[in-house]
Amino acid sequence: MSTPHVPPPAPRATAAPNTPAPEIRPRTLWYWVAASVLVLCLAAGTCILVFGTSPERPNPSPGFQAEFDGESSATFEVGEGESRDWALYSARSTDVVPCEHRSPSGESLELLADRYSYQSDDGEWEYVATLDTREPGTHRITCSASMVWGGGSATTPYAVGGVDVVRSADAQLGLGVVSGILIPMVGFFAGLIIFLVTLITRLSRKADLRRRQQHPWPHGPVPPYRG
Repeated sequence: MSTPHVPPPAPRATAAPNTPAPEIRPRTLWYWVAASVLVLCLAAGTCILVFGTSPERPNPSPGFQAEFDGESSATFEVGEGESRDWALYSARSTDVVPCEHRSPSGESLELLADRYSYQSDDGEWEYVATLDTREPGTHRITCSASMVWGGGSATTPYAVGGVDVVRSADAQLGLGVVSGILIPMVGFFAGLIIFLVTLITRLSRKADLRRRQQHPWPHGPVPPYRG
């Protein structure tokens, strides 16, 4: 009677001894990159809010078309399409503007004090009103009151000029505020995305490596992880 042939048992799969643990990528360095992005953007936004929201306020006098003292009047010419392009300036700060603005047709127009105060850095001129200049032609400004200044009576110097310097300062201020808020927000989300991508990718690759180590290849050591 013949003995049935029994195949020899398959060799057990074993990992190569002293196999170094593979390096998980992305490296933990990316956590520091995420933190650095957040800190740098926060610092940049703070600097912009502190220094960029105090824009230079130049003297508007180069754009003056007329200068006159209180208790007198002046005329200035308005062209087509120059609505709200002209402003009344005062050499002294005042909450009340005792002036009358008349259009070319003789209509009395309201002084539009519809923005915050603008004073040149040298302190010589301050914005007090935007002028209604929808009607082209010759406009007239008449001021009728005096102010007590320095212990005596003194008329207040006024001027009519463009609003370019005011708008430029406004634009710089607005850009500084928006940038100072937007840059930290961008830094926060960018840092958060880098952190989450790094964390999720590393956890996924660690889990994959553990599975491969628990179920090694049947024909040799566990191949190095190249993920």
